[in-house]
This record gives sequence, structure tokens and C-alpha cells, in this order.
Amino acid sequence: MSDEPRGVQTGLGQEEVLARVVVADAASPSPDARVLRPWLWCAAVLLLAEAAVRALFGGTDALRLERFDNFPNPAALDARVSRLARDPSRYRVAVVGDSVVVGPSLVGRDNTLTRHLERSLRARMRGASVAVYDFGLAGARPADMWCLLRKLREARPDLVVVGANYALAALDEDRTHLFNPWLSRAVDRVPSPVLAVAPPRTWKERFEDRVTDAVERHWRLLGMRQALNGMIFGIQPRGGGLDTPNPMVMLTSALAARTGTRRITSWRERDWQGRKNEYGRRVTRNNAYGRMAQAMLFDPAARQARVFTYLTPQNPAFVTSPLGDAVAHAAGRRLEGTPGLAQLSAADSKRIERLAGKVRRLFRYLRGTEAEAAVARMVRLAEPRVRSAGEGPAAVRLAAAAGFRHEIGEREYRAARRNLSAFFQHTGAAHCDFSDLVPSELFYDNVHMLGEGNRMLADAIADAVASWGGVGHDNGARE
Repeated sequence: MSDEPRGVQTGLGQEEVLARVVVADAASPSPDARVLRPWLWCAAVLLLAEAAVRALFGGTDALRLERFDNFPNPAALDARVSRLARDPSRYRVAVVGDSVVVGPSLVGRDNTLTRHLERSLRARMRGASVAVYDFGLAGARPADMWCLLRKLREARPDLVVVGANYALAALDEDRTHLFNPWLSRAVDRVPSPVLAVAPPRTWKERFEDRVTDAVERHWRLLGMRQALNGMIFGIQPRGGGLDTPNPMVMLTSALAARTGTRRITSWRERDWQGRKNEYGRRVTRNNAYGRMAQAMLFDPAARQARVFTYLTPQNPAFVTSPLGDAVAHAAGRRLEGTPGLAQLSAADSKRIERLAGKVRRLFRYLRGTEAEAAVARMVRLAEPRVRSAGEGPAAVRLAAAAGFRHEIGEREYRAARRNLSAFFQHTGAAHCDFSDLVPSELFYDNVHMLGEGNRMLADAIADAVASWGGVGHDNGARE
């Protein structure tokens, strides 16, 4: 009797256990499903993020309002040009240039050249809808701008503004180059003059570039990562070893700018004295920078419907020197270079340099004829040394100029600027020289300006374009 109930209970317990096991086995996922589920979640999140990025940069003004020169790549250029092409309801202006267009990193977004130009054009177009797109790249040469202009042909903007920089032209007197090599991968057909000045790449580097560009162009979340970094963390300053993107540096710089710990100030307030040597070379009629710019504007594949070119303002405290005029007068010729200096020995060059240093230090106390007399004395002291090497009076004058090869006089500077402007004027493009536009106290350094300087340049560009007939409702502007 005692075993039967025990047996019945045991049987019912076994059936219940088996049922629970069967239900549990049916409900529990397989090992493969457990591994796959996190990846599915990640894929879903990435797809949503990709859709959000495409909607943000393709359907809003978020990309246009951000600085282009924030570690850009071909994918970022594609996205910006695509957005420009899909914005036909407004009068579209593309500004191409170097770091003057970009502006210092501490300049606020509303104080950049492009934002001031947008407001200036709106005021002159009687409230018409205007959209100015920033295509400025730090250090851009005509080879860089050539690639950008060819790319911009896809969007056909209503107006293209191209800025040329005397300081860079003076550095590129003999040979220019492609400062941003990635631009050669951003256009389908690179002009042969640009390829000639582009840095060489190995087959391995070219293969890696093609793979990277293909992935970034199709995966916008990856290709536009630096634009997202700029929107979230802020702009990263360049220089001082900060040539690679670092979100923490971006965030720190943005916080410092907002709290006032770091603020943009005039070069006088910081006693900035750098880069004066950029103006030591003269821009001649055979200048490599100018020849490349001229070829760029003659290229039918790069020429836009309306192009306005200009020379960017230069800090007057750095470009000329009364000492340069004194050297030119004492040497008896207008200096356009010193080709004969290679014949001087190293010892003679050092002696002349030391003597020039003494005259330079004394020059702050000398004026007019006294300065010229001091330079003439240097020529007389250098003459026996140079004559002993078999050189004639011309070499003596060149030797005198060697001591002041970084000094340029006012007359020489204006002649060099005319040479640079001539390259643009001969193409038939509208052109203005704004080199003397901005006073010295509105400069951050030798070429980059404070917000007020950018406003002055933007107003001058808008006035020049309006008088030239480059803007107006009859030119494609729409309400």
C-alpha cells in the first residue's frame, strides 16, 4: 500500500519534469543565435547612425556652417559639393582659398570671412537668400584650388570667389606644389600640371588610398567623422605637433575659448614677430605660383560661370621695410634676386651677414640719408673682400643685398603685387587687390585677421562683386 502512492507520485513528477525540459529547450536560443544577436544590434545602430548622418549633412545647413579645413578627405569634399548641388533655391557662393579663408581657430564661427560675406551679399541683394560655402584649406596653392574648382563644376555654383596670397606666392617663386595631396584623389581627371607638382606615391600607398577612399565615400559615418568631431567637440588648432585629430584637444580648446581662457588677440598685443622672412623674395613675372593660377583659370574644366579673384590683405607692419629701400638705393639697383651670391665663399657670406646685422640693429636710430649712408658703408667694407675673389662691382652690390635679403622696400613690394595681379587679370577674370585694405591692428599675425578684419574684407568683396555685376536677382538669385 505504501509503495503505490509513492510510485504514482514519482510518475507524475517525471512527466512534469519532462514537460518543463521540453518547454525550456524550445524557449532557449541556440548558441549561434546568442552570438549573432549583439552583432544585429550593432548593425541596426550603425544603420540608424548612417541614416542620421546622411540626413544631417545632406538635408540641412549643418555641414555648410562647419569649417571645411578640419582634417578633410575626399568623402568630406564629396558631401559638401553634393550639398551645394542640392541647394538650387538660393544664390550659391563658393569661396576657395588658403588659411585666410579658414581663419584662426579661435575666431568664432560668426566672425569668419565666409559668414561675413554671406551677410554682406544679402544686404546688397535686397534680402535675397544667399548661401556661402567655405572651401578654404590651410596652405592651399593654385594646384589645390585647381582641384577644388574642377570638383565644384559638378555643383555649378552661381559665383566662385578665389583668394590668392602674396606671402605664399613669394615663397613659391621658383616652384609651387600641391599642399594637400589628398585632393589629387578627389577629382576624376587631375590636370597634368597638378600631377607634376604632387608628391610621389608608392603602389602600396596608392592601393591603400583607393580602398580607404572607396569605404569612406560610401560609408558617410566614417568619411564624415572629423566633421562630426568638429560639431561635437569643436575645432582643433593646428601647429605644435597637433597635426592629427584629437577629440580631447578639440574639446579643451573649445572650452578654453568659451570661458575666455584663450581668446584671439592682435599680433601687437602678443608681440608676435614671426614669418617676416616670407616677404624676402620678390614675385616676378615668371612666378611659379602665378603661372599655376593662370593655367587654372584658363582650364575649361575648372572655369566657372562667374569667378571673382582677389589678393588677400597683408599686415603692413611685415611686408615692407624702409631699410629695404635704403639697400636698393645704396646698391644702385632695384633688387629682384641675388643670383650672383652663389659665387661668394661661406666665410665671406658670414662676414657680410654679421655686418648686415650690425647695420640692422643701428637702423632703428637712423633715418633717411643716414640709413643709406650706413648701407653704403657696408658696401665699401665688403668691396675689398669680394674684389679679392675676382668679383666686380655688381657682385659687391649683390653681396650688400645678401645681408638684407629679407628686407623689401615699398616700391619693390608694389611692383611685385602688380606682377601677381597680372597673372589673374590676363585670364579675363574679375580681380581686385585688397593687400592694403586692413589696418595692422586688425591682424592676428602677418596674414590672418581678427573678426573685424574679416568683415572689412567681406564688405570689400561684396562691393566689388556687386559693382562688377556678379550678384543680383537677374543672375540666378532667388527669393
